[in-house]
Amino acid sequence: MADITDDIDSLFAEADRLIDAGNPEGYGLLGEAHYIQGDYENASVAFEKGIEMKDPRSMYDFALMCYDGLVDNSRYDWYDAEKYMEMCYKTESDISVEAAVWLAEYFLDSAEGGDPEFAIDYLNYAADKGHKRATELLADHYFSLAENEDFKNEEANSLAFKYEQKAYEDDPHEQSYNYGYMYFYGIGTPVNLRLALKLFEEDYEFGHKEGAEALADYYEKEGMEKDAKAWKKFALNAKRKTLERDN
Repeated sequence: MADITDDIDSLFAEADRLIDAGNPEGYGLLGEAHYIQGDYENASVAFEKGIEMKDPRSMYDFALMCYDGLVDNSRYDWYDAEKYMEMCYKTESDISVEAAVWLAEYFLDSAEGGDPEFAIDYLNYAADKGHKRATELLADHYFSLAENEDFKNEEANSLAFKYEQKAYEDDPHEQSYNYGYMYFYGIGTPVNLRLALKLFEEDYEFGHKEGAEALADYYEKEGMEKDAKAWKKFALNAKRKTLERDN
């Protein structure tokens, strides 16, 4: 197996080959090689050249460097991250989708961009390109809006369900509980208790405790003590396994 030195040498060699061929992607690769080595000054120089030649990867990586404070502070600062991510997003390249999601999370954060309307535009772009994280963020955003309206706003409920359904289709492993919640309480869709309970079970089968806890709570309220006790045990087991995995 090649060690990190071999990998770095390969990156530099490929970067040189691309640059010699007039391909601006070489500067993005060169910048990444310097970055891996912790040489942020030369990484910046390479990314700057790539940006000059309109290389999307250079724009994206340099934005991250600005955000992390790894650039020349006399020339750039934290706010420049948004500028270069926006440049990357406008290239409509493969990585522009990642830039859109970064920008969306930036604007969703009240301590950073603080403009959810901008965020939604970016998320819709990325979701239309099939980005799972974008769909998940849209589902979370509209659920929060619906929740803020005490689930009395049918338009908000409908949007919450629409994006949660898509999020589940994209990633049932992580979305079974949320999707089941929508059916359990009839948020944006008619109540379907049978399907909700099935989705909660599915969530538990994927190794999560939330589905088991929901089932334990349901059976307890229904007076089905034996089932409630069993699902409480399953929930504890799932929680224990998660802790063991995380540690």
